[in-house]
Amino acid sequence: MESETQIKGKAKMGRPSKGPRKLVKGEVPVPYAQRFKQEAERRGMSQADLLAAILANVDWEAMSLSA
Repeated sequence: MESETQIKGKAKMGRPSKGPRKLVKGEVPVPYAQRFKQEAERRGMSQADLLAAILANVDWEAMSLSA
């Protein structure tokens, strides 16, 4: 049987932190959400990681959207 110290030590094992995060929520048309989920699965990524990767590659200065 493992001691309490050994169990606690194992609880700290895991993936490294990805740094501070902020929840971003929104509703999108169903076909976009389905395609986004499929793409995340195809890449073996979580949807959160895919969104972060997409946002990291946005050229915010060049993007023009009408409000």
